[in-house]
Amino acid sequence: MRLLHPLLQLLEIAVSKHGVKTMIDVPCGDVNWQFGSWETDSLQGYIGLDIVPQLITAAQHRFAHHSNKVFAEWDIIAHCPLPRIQLRGTTQSSSVDLVQLRDVLQHLSLEHATAAVRSVFIHGPQFILSTSYPKAGTNERWRAKGKDRNPNLDWRATKLDGDGAWTPYDMHQPPFDFPQPIMCLAAHGAAQTRSTHAFDETCLYHLNATFKDKWIKEHPEP
Repeated sequence: MRLLHPLLQLLEIAVSKHGVKTMIDVPCGDVNWQFGSWETDSLQGYIGLDIVPQLITAAQHRFAHHSNKVFAEWDIIAHCPLPRIQLRGTTQSSSVDLVQLRDVLQHLSLEHATAAVRSVFIHGPQFILSTSYPKAGTNERWRAKGKDRNPNLDWRATKLDGDGAWTPYDMHQPPFDFPQPIMCLAAHGAAQTRSTHAFDETCLYHLNATFKDKWIKEHPEP
């Protein structure tokens, strides 16, 4: 088996073993690792979204000759429906097979992170790939400690706090309540450190229709 970065390994598994053909990547960042294998580079449709316009412009120029890749500026907390995809040769748009939410929810307030997840579930993907902190997160407010909200200090976001701070959310606990993952891999490989950042995992989840419908009903818009 080829030695792949854990993040790329999970994407490859989603494509090769679970039939993923289309995906939304939000935020896509500088797209320096996502297409490191044939399986991911040759997806039928890839939509890269990011709030930073310079990153989107750079990706659009870099992959202008790739007909299977589209990039757009996007704010995941703007309460807009995620874009649907229309593949070449088809007449109708549809939801993508997989949405990747890597290292984004942990930078949002609890209210906005939950709203972002709700938008993804409403979009209707079969799979989600997301960051989680099962060893360090409880999704509850810790006592404030320090005005700079340093991630190594005892601070945790709530709906009363703004975005931009860092919080190690556990996606398997309320209010996120993700299902049992197909697989989780340590996001930084086997070489873990004592830092809280090293306890993050990237997990692949399957979302069946019954689960999505139940989740949306139990997590209404505020």
